[in-house]
Amino acid sequence: MTELRPSMDVDLFKAAIKGDSVVLEQRLGLPLDQNAIQVIIKPSDESQGVNAEHQTHHCCSFLDSCCQVIGGAKHETYPSEQSERADAEQPTDPNDPNDESPITEAEHQTRQSDLISSTTRLGDTLLHLLITENSERHNRLALKVFLKDTSLLKAQNNKKETPLHCAAKVGNDEIIRDLHQHQSEIVRETLREKNGNGDTALHVATSHDKQNVVRELMKLDRELACIENSQGFSPLYMAIVKGSTSAAKAMLVKDTTLVCTQFYDGMFPVHIAARIGNINLLLHLLGEYPDSAALLDPCRRNFFHIAAEQMKTEVITEAFDKLKQANSGGGEMARRMINARDFEGNTPLHIAAMKGHRYVMKSIWKKLDVGQRAVKNQEGQTAFDISLVQLKNTSEVLDKKIKSYVEEEGSHFTKEWFEGIMEPQKNEQERIQVTGLGSIFIVTATFAAAFAVPGGYNPNDGTPLLGKRYIFKAFVFANASAFILSLTSIFVLLSKYFQGNARLVDFKLASMLSFSAGNCMIAAFGLGSYVMLASITLPVAVVVLSGALLFATPFQFVFVLIARKLWKWGNLNSVTGMFVVYALPMLSIFITAIICKLIE
Repeated sequence: MTELRPSMDVDLFKAAIKGDSVVLEQRLGLPLDQNAIQVIIKPSDESQGVNAEHQTHHCCSFLDSCCQVIGGAKHETYPSEQSERADAEQPTDPNDPNDESPITEAEHQTRQSDLISSTTRLGDTLLHLLITENSERHNRLALKVFLKDTSLLKAQNNKKETPLHCAAKVGNDEIIRDLHQHQSEIVRETLREKNGNGDTALHVATSHDKQNVVRELMKLDRELACIENSQGFSPLYMAIVKGSTSAAKAMLVKDTTLVCTQFYDGMFPVHIAARIGNINLLLHLLGEYPDSAALLDPCRRNFFHIAAEQMKTEVITEAFDKLKQANSGGGEMARRMINARDFEGNTPLHIAAMKGHRYVMKSIWKKLDVGQRAVKNQEGQTAFDISLVQLKNTSEVLDKKIKSYVEEEGSHFTKEWFEGIMEPQKNEQERIQVTGLGSIFIVTATFAAAFAVPGGYNPNDGTPLLGKRYIFKAFVFANASAFILSLTSIFVLLSKYFQGNARLVDFKLASMLSFSAGNCMIAAFGLGSYVMLASITLPVAVVVLSGALLFATPFQFVFVLIARKLWKWGNLNSVTGMFVVYALPMLSIFITAIICKLIE
């Protein structure tokens, strides 16, 4: 439970934010800053020995006078041992800073204790505020406040953050070093305190990439790197996942055994670095700690398996080259690891084949010896067998290519497999995705247009105001056709998953349906624009409608083909060619205008 503390007054809060040493030292009873007031004495050679005592007395009197003047109206009267006031027993309010009535030494100490332990609405103490500002002046005051009340270092705000959490957040390694020099035991006890998220100060420094604080905290307690927060993440794990290479290196330098730390998911640092693609950290681990490359996760996979699963081509290439250079036997070790088997007998090439990533497969395949490329897993499958199963029955054209390849090259990978077989299949998959996204867009747009019809609705009976016009009926028909065709295209694309295979033979049908839906949507746009603009400006309405119908018909391809033929034959110059291209559409616009006039 958080300790209840008195509320901080505004003046004290402002002084802490500004780093006002005069106010804080006066009100909290802190030792005076030697740099606050400087008195320069330059005695002459003749009076150096005679007036030394007089000058010293004069300086002390001047210092006392300055303190009294600076205090002003809010200056507190402090009791002294030489003088006691007769009315000291008069009742006073210890929390009133404007009270000038005499107080006892005990009351004075109580007042200062309440001030120094006071908190803001967010629960921050003076130590929280001063440390967060992260400046030399604030750090000097923070050290004085800490030495006045060392319990403030363990004080938690509303987020359960200690001052050390604040120092870690802003990268204030200097104050951590100063606090430890004066009270090392208390600082070490506070290092493992956790905030509301279960994070220690090292977690906070890591998440904010404050490597200077990370180094300082690791000097004080190396075991901090292994303490887990409420999510089960240690600072080292967070540093690797977030890509904070500098923070991770700072931890590893202070404790090399962290390389063999197994995280909550059973993986080691080298596996996490490979999984997220942190190449810099991975190369650092392989260069400084080459034995860490042989570490296995619970599935007996090395970091090459992880990189293949996550399709990190660059990680595989860079790590393989780095491992070969690590030591004299690095080349043999790299070749052995890139062909190692997991508990199911799968090599990294098997994993890449399961993912169907062409570049990863090709990268691993090039690094294997000829005899290593036909390794079988526990199910008796080679990587080529897995890739073959995935690509079969995808399309009739691809099936013919695969059959021809197997007859000519055999059941193993070659360069032709990656460039002649997998590349077209990859392009086919991309086209399917584009077609699917286009169909979804058309469905969404036409569905919205069906309930936001041109001209609006009649407020009395809720029917469309322009519903009796012929062009409006054509708009409804075009919009409904676009919706139905695009929805059918989506169902065709999804049917392969319902059938339990990956055939692409229906892609042509889906693309034709999607293309037709797009044409219908363009026609609906033109018809809707015409029905709203015809009564106001007929020429504009005709141009919009004819242009939409022009692009919504196969004639859009005819114009382009004619222009290309004309330029290719060289019979017409560019001006004549452009005239032909634009004359035909203008002719269609004129014909459309006549038809619309007759209909209306």
